[in-house]
Amino acid sequence: MTVSRVLRGTGRTSQATTEKVKAAAKQLGYRPNPMVQCLMTHVRKQRVEQTSNIAWVMTHRPNESIAEPLLDIERGAQTQANELGYAMIRFHLDPELQDAQALARILKARGVQGGIIAPVKNPSVQPVFPWEDFALATIGRSLSRPALHYTMSHHYHIMQQVLDKVCDHGYHKIGLLIGSPSWEVRVDYATVMVFQQYCLQAGIAPDIAYQTCGRWSSSDHLDWFKHFQPDAIIADYGYRYRTLVDAGLPMAKVGFASLSWKKETTNCSGIKQPFHALGASAVDLVSAQIIRNERGLPHAPKAILMEGEWVEGNTLSRISGE
Repeated sequence: MTVSRVLRGTGRTSQATTEKVKAAAKQLGYRPNPMVQCLMTHVRKQRVEQTSNIAWVMTHRPNESIAEPLLDIERGAQTQANELGYAMIRFHLDPELQDAQALARILKARGVQGGIIAPVKNPSVQPVFPWEDFALATIGRSLSRPALHYTMSHHYHIMQQVLDKVCDHGYHKIGLLIGSPSWEVRVDYATVMVFQQYCLQAGIAPDIAYQTCGRWSSSDHLDWFKHFQPDAIIADYGYRYRTLVDAGLPMAKVGFASLSWKKETTNCSGIKQPFHALGASAVDLVSAQIIRNERGLPHAPKAILMEGEWVEGNTLSRISGE
């Protein structure tokens, strides 16, 4: 059993024993048999799936309104958990409960062996949680500490893809409007890094082209547009298109693309974020740890990056050749 745990990287053995087993395996030319590993994974899964719950851990209050993208991620996690034989329960962290051991007892009493930390409501306030007692993963980068396995949209590629699409449509002077600085925290600053590189190549001042507009009035939008005069605008969400129209911007002549397309704004061009897949991949991360009997903080956190899907829409006309 000790040899098995060392070779699978699970359980707890002394450093001396671990090195001794690995040295012997290397000397004997041992290589794991992937077919046997697959069989044992199936056997272990059958053992745990009837008694193992996964907690969907939220920092939102129980009666608080939850944004649709977050609900979609949760639905993806729920579906995947059911497919793998786990029950998934929603658990709201009480901000006044600061006793991690008490929280661990509550979760274990509910049969929870793993948890997915949903995107944190306020990234500047990190939750208290019994990290060492469960198999864990999180969504995105709003949880800055401790370092867990995580899954998130590949925002670097997504921003590159949107810029490429906008440029391919013939636009050359592109602005970027983001509602809140917390957006960049959640996407690990990938959006602004890619956009700043575009600005440098296009000879555009990034501090003018990129704006945080969440508290802007209509006159603020109009003043920025008159000062910068973009021929296309990229925004975090599709609903900002209506905000720009209401502010008096000539959007019939200005291209527009969203970094997070939603079905409510079907006419909008932009990226459909892989929300459902994010939840499913987080379950896969937790399930793999449960099967391997891994608990606590990982020594080398893994990241799964999910690609988005471009939706053409009709807010990005082709102006090539003009």
